[in-house]
Amino acid sequence: MFVSSMHTNEAEMETINDQIKKLFKPSIDNYFQFVQHLGGTFIAKAPDPNNILQPHQDWNIVDETNYRSYTIWVALQDVSSENGAMYVLPKSHNFLRGYRHLTIPSVYGKIYDVVWKKMKPIYLKAGEAIVFDHALGHASLPNKSNSIRIAATHSLISENAELRFYWNNNGIVEEYQGERAYYIQEAAKTGPSHLKKIKDLDFKMHQLEEREFQKLFSDRSSLITRLKNWFFNK
Repeated sequence: MFVSSMHTNEAEMETINDQIKKLFKPSIDNYFQFVQHLGGTFIAKAPDPNNILQPHQDWNIVDETNYRSYTIWVALQDVSSENGAMYVLPKSHNFLRGYRHLTIPSVYGKIYDVVWKKMKPIYLKAGEAIVFDHALGHASLPNKSNSIRIAATHSLISENAELRFYWNNNGIVEEYQGERAYYIQEAAKTGPSHLKKIKDLDFKMHQLEEREFQKLFSDRSSLITRLKNWFFNK
């Protein structure tokens, strides 16, 4: 998977961000209210029969006890089962949130095969978009076509939200003030670097077992209210 924001120099990233923002802004202004614009990037999935993007959630970049963050994912060519369509775990953002970073074990990390059975494909025509919460479980299967599958993305956060960065420091999840440019730097994968620490969080990292996952999805309607913030309260 090639993500332009992770493989270009600062000037190139700024140019890509500005152009995507310029193209997206009219539609965002038409359909969204009370949001802040963040970065834009291109995501390219090359043909590779072994390149599976396993079920995962995107990092928290705001305090999700009060705010939300989203990605607008726009297909730049028709997306199908042949070229690596996105799959989503419907409504999972409503009750599987917690804190998320490369250093924090994924809630799905022990049961990928089980999770895949509940996921739904998102087939898009060129120019169509999916908007999803960063806590939504999503994934993609290999691109089995002969062409690179390319998408353009743009992130939004709630209007009054401040950026946040979370990571696992030897078993303790820490919260830091975020910076827009920091999330796409290589250093962000391993820790907070120069970011200002806010606090340690009372949060127990947890990976779902199959029985827990099956219960969540077999009896979802009765569990939603009780489990909506389950991971925040563990």
